[in-house]
Amino acid sequence: LHLLVISTDKIIAINHLELEDYLRGVLAGEMPKRWPVNALSAQAIAARTYALFQKGINQDQLYDVNADVSSQVYGGIANETNITDQIVRDTEGVVMVYDAMLIPAFYHSCCDGTTEMGSQVFDISAPPLRSVLCGYCSDSPNYTWSTTMTTAEVLRIVQKRFDPDAQMVLDIRVLRKTPSGRNKIIEIKT
Repeated sequence: LHLLVISTDKIIAINHLELEDYLRGVLAGEMPKRWPVNALSAQAIAARTYALFQKGINQDQLYDVNADVSSQVYGGIANETNITDQIVRDTEGVVMVYDAMLIPAFYHSCCDGTTEMGSQVFDISAPPLRSVLCGYCSDSPNYTWSTTMTTAEVLRIVQKRFDPDAQMVLDIRVLRKTPSGRNKIIEIKT
């Protein structure tokens, strides 16, 4: 474990682990350990592939992945169980590839009935990351989601990220949707 002092009020803890040890702390954080062995095995392979892909694209960074939902949920030793440890051992070294290259292996807990093409979300073209219908997550409390913002909140975001001189939000409209029907480009007139 390395601690980096970034400033007087910020410290980053970086835990350096071997890949298989890391996965033992990830598997039960990403999927209930009571699920079928084949599902857990597939998750272990996806998590391994994702971690290796991230390591490859983050070579110049301080760390490869975060320990939360922005990367993979890593719970350390507290997440490890005999079952998940055995699954990690049984799948050791198995990864997903396409055209002899690691695929990004992005995954999520809920898709709202349809997954999104990888190229619509990330700047990556990988044919295996295509949009598919899914009937497995409809019982999830996170099946659909929304957020509500006041125009003042939208204006603050526009001012902070795009135009500090913006005075008011005049209109918001969707300019383009993805093939799965999600908003891709939104225009905010100020």
